[in-house]
Amino acid sequence: MFAVTSRNLYLRKVRPYVRNDLRFLPWPNGAGEALRRLPWTIAFLGLITALQLYAEWTPQGAVLRDLGTFRPGQFSWGGFLGAAVFHASWGHFLANFLGVALVLAWVEMSLGTLRAWVAGAVGFWLANPLTAWVLGFLLPGRLSETDWQRYLAEADNGASNGIYSLVGVLAGCLFRPGTLVGPFLFNGLFYALLTREWLATQHVLALLGGLALAALPGFLSKNQMVLQSITKR
Repeated sequence: MFAVTSRNLYLRKVRPYVRNDLRFLPWPNGAGEALRRLPWTIAFLGLITALQLYAEWTPQGAVLRDLGTFRPGQFSWGGFLGAAVFHASWGHFLANFLGVALVLAWVEMSLGTLRAWVAGAVGFWLANPLTAWVLGFLLPGRLSETDWQRYLAEADNGASNGIYSLVGVLAGCLFRPGTLVGPFLFNGLFYALLTREWLATQHVLALLGGLALAALPGFLSKNQMVLQSITKR
């Protein structure tokens, strides 16, 4: 009943705004089908859960989380690779866990595991260093020495960048991308102003990166396998 109701709601309210690249598929029926259709989503959620437990419950895990924190003034491979999979608190973890579970699963079911991995990687691992690189050109000479040193000492971890890049890809599947980009762009800018951290603009860059990825020739165009019951309205 739920599947029929959600499908009918989709046909009436959502489908007119969605390109054929974004398929509406029912959620996996059982663990076996979920493992087959959502390997990347399940693996990533399992990884961040295990690391959060390790970081919160063991002294060694807390040290590892600190090493896996991205800092623009002190680049390290640990910060580059670990920032996306460590979280500062349980609240931080739960919010990102729910966001990743929803958005990454939708992208993976619609576009396949490979494209979902690429879309997530733009935010998970590229947004921080790219943001630091851009700010490294824009900020020197425009900030006081005190503010510049404070920026270099900023720290970041968490999977939210990946959520934004995945949302950008989803927006690229809409005939009106602004309906999805607008709210997330506003939220990203508001968060940066709220925290007064330059590095927080990473969310905006991740969102735009996902949107640009969706616009690349061939990234979405090969995914025209839409349910006939949806396309033949």
